[in-house]
Amino acid sequence: MVKSIPSESPYTWIDRALATIQKANWYRQEIPIASSSGSIVEIEGRSLLNFASNDYLGLASDERLVNAAIAATKKYGTGSTGSRLLSGHRSLHRDLENAIAEFKQTEDAIVFSSGYLANIGTISALVGKRDLVVADEYNH
Repeated sequence: MVKSIPSESPYTWIDRALATIQKANWYRQEIPIASSSGSIVEIEGRSLLNFASNDYLGLASDERLVNAAIAATKKYGTGSTGSRLLSGHRSLHRDLENAIAEFKQTEDAIVFSSGYLANIGTISALVGKRDLVVADEYNH
């Protein structure tokens, strides 16, 4: 018995989904920011309050932190160059973790480079086969 090949591509649903997203005005696109990060940003010549940023404290453009980042870049370079477990880590990473642990009054702390990696590291370390993790769609 010969099966017939469907005439519709298995990816046709993507075009329909995108059309729905655009019709509902949910289509997102990148918008360039012309200013430094902070609670107020310049977009298309307008100064706007930035409610969409993780920089709600305005630290990304704080002059003291900018200068500290420049000094650290000059001393250590622009990246870690690999996984801490495979290629080692800088003492400043451990210093940060110690400072966080002291501030939070905990035994220890660990710093991840993103929320996604924090979830992967935490969940894989703490969750077993019989455990249940309940999270919403915005958990990143």
